[in-house]
Amino acid sequence: MKRRIFLSLMVIAIAAALVAGATTAYFADVESATGTLTAGTLDLKVNDKNGNVGTFNLDNIFPGYESDGYIKLSNVGTLNGIVKITGATVTNYENGINEPESAYDDTPNEGELGDRVHILLYFTSDNAASTSTALESPDDFELSASHAGSYFGKINGLTNISNWNLSKDLNAGKSVYLYYKIKWFDQKNTSDNIAQTDKCSVTLNFNLYQSNND
Repeated sequence: MKRRIFLSLMVIAIAAALVAGATTAYFADVESATGTLTAGTLDLKVNDKNGNVGTFNLDNIFPGYESDGYIKLSNVGTLNGIVKITGATVTNYENGINEPESAYDDTPNEGELGDRVHILLYFTSDNAASTSTALESPDDFELSASHAGSYFGKINGLTNISNWNLSKDLNAGKSVYLYYKIKWFDQKNTSDNIAQTDKCSVTLNFNLYQSNND
């Protein structure tokens, strides 16, 4: 009798164990997800080149001289940006003093060309913008509203160009153009002889910043 009871208890215990095991056995499927982070790029090129790029060399200029052109600025990166002129360096060279200049030049070690010649700068979306901007005298300067955010003044004044906030949106894969017009206004007097033989070098610094419209 005791043996039967014991066997019965064993069967019940085994059955209970099987039932308990069955309640924890289920199908399972394990998957995974992998993410990759890649930093975008901002890469500015000037006239399709990197570094300090030569843009214009004007020789043999004179009172009444005028020239204009464009500097191409391209964002070859993957992020949208804003290009800005952040500064400029202007260097004047005396480059010798000839006889007409000597009658006016009281600073023989400093060139005066940058104080005689004016420059106009503004950003535009293409290089087909009108170049008919009237520049008949330093006091007769007119720009349409679309050219707001320009610089006009003496070459030497470019050293303060960061105060003029010249900037433009430059999206990834796109280009904009910096239009420039250089003019030596004829003052109808011989005081311009002070700049004969002089030379002036200008370097504009551009920065490309990330914009918030990516």
